[in-house]
Amino acid sequence: MLVEFYRLLSSNSSFAKRLIWKNWYQLISKKNRLPNFTFMNYGFINGINPTLDKFDESNRVFIQLYDKVLSKVSIQNKKVLEVGSGRGGGANYVAKYLKPKELIGIDISLNAVQLCNNNNQLENLNFKFGDSENIPFSENEFDVVYNIESSHCYGSRKKFTSEVCRVLKNTGYFCWADLCTVNELEEVVQFVKENNFKIIYSENITLNVLKALDEITETKETAINNFVPKIIRSTFKDFAGVKNTRVYNSFNTGQLEYHHLVAQK
Repeated sequence: MLVEFYRLLSSNSSFAKRLIWKNWYQLISKKNRLPNFTFMNYGFINGINPTLDKFDESNRVFIQLYDKVLSKVSIQNKKVLEVGSGRGGGANYVAKYLKPKELIGIDISLNAVQLCNNNNQLENLNFKFGDSENIPFSENEFDVVYNIESSHCYGSRKKFTSEVCRVLKNTGYFCWADLCTVNELEEVVQFVKENNFKIIYSENITLNVLKALDEITETKETAINNFVPKIIRSTFKDFAGVKNTRVYNSFNTGQLEYHHLVAQK
């Protein structure tokens, strides 16, 4: 169901796409307030494991995706923006371990922003409501902007990329990772180049994401069976990339891929 839903959104109007995804994430944030449900990404495994404290170890697979995406730049003592901060787990890891001077996470879901701010205990991290296509900050404000597994929900990746360029300082970095079709990846690369970014790193990380999905499938499936109403469980499982769902299988067949790139302004 989700693959067809994904294709529908990809071919639908920008307004409809934004509206549907926004309401979907609002629902997830409102209905799922479990304190240990702080990550929504598909995870990453490549054998290079960051050192984590005991509290964060249970989220290692998800954290490793953030570690991978930001591994090509230094953000220590920098001003950093996460676009699409979701439930805040990734931003919490980045602020706690990678030591930016200031990290701001923005999300289009007010429920998610409120949840993140209620759970946040770090001085260098805060969350606010913000639209990826109209980022609520001034020009040349951030040293690094990153965006993980979120841009497929946007009405216009072109507008989003332009906004990232606007708020980044000269020589600043844009770190991106997401699921996409081959044609969509070509569009992302085109938009990045149109905004005078130089791509300094690009990698297809689909196999690493699939390894992570294999490892966390049982945990995800158990949580969905326990906390999600039966009538929408199959949709949640597709959304979560549970093994043998249509999204998972689309990674295996090449219909969908997962890519990571880093660009410098």
